[in-house]
Amino acid sequence: MSLKIRHSTIAMKIKSILKEMIVDERIKPGERINIDQLAKEFGVSKIPVREALKALEAEEIVVYQEWLGWRVASPSFERFKETLEMQYVLERHVAENMVAGIDYGNPKVEKVLREMHKVNQKFLLLSRATKYNKAMNQNHLFHSLYYSLFPNRLISQHLRILWNRDLQCRREITLAEEYREGFYNEHVEMINAIRGKETGKLVEAITSHFGKSIDIAGMICRKYFERIRKEAGQELDRPEDIP
Repeated sequence: MSLKIRHSTIAMKIKSILKEMIVDERIKPGERINIDQLAKEFGVSKIPVREALKALEAEEIVVYQEWLGWRVASPSFERFKETLEMQYVLERHVAENMVAGIDYGNPKVEKVLREMHKVNQKFLLLSRATKYNKAMNQNHLFHSLYYSLFPNRLISQHLRILWNRDLQCRREITLAEEYREGFYNEHVEMINAIRGKETGKLVEAITSHFGKSIDIAGMICRKYFERIRKEAGQELDRPEDIP
């Protein structure tokens, strides 16, 4: 398949493709990234490739080491756990203050809620069809739409940043068939709670949604980290660091 791209936003296109390749593990955690080779494969100069890598570095997906160059960030269970815990704190704050901050007289609100419903349907269908990357993207889009209703833009921005951390780990959670239906149902509860102006039910749905993510991260991602570290020839986190 040709990787040549001809577009004004070349760097962002390259970033998107590289991110998908990293999440899919076509480029493995810890693997070095050859800028010259990528530039040749994409049919571009090295400049947009570097720009794409810098954008991925800002999302902590790749890292740069002097004398060694670029490589895919190695997994860290502890970092993923910290990300989920921080996200849970912010998500709960948003849920507690969402209804009070919404201007229900604005027609945009109902439009966003309808779009959230459509995206949630796509998430479930793609998950059942085992199209996990696309399902994960729909899940991210659902929450991004949800944040767009919240008046504090700084908190919304930080939550979007957290969603982009440790994408490989998030994909493993999306792969977990036993939790897929639950995530879908909790999304429905979030929509209904906002529409019904029920803060208590929204907090309950969010608590279940993200509390569950923290709990299952220990079960699901432990095997993922063991496999990745073993393949990369790295030591696994100390047993006491992993629930």
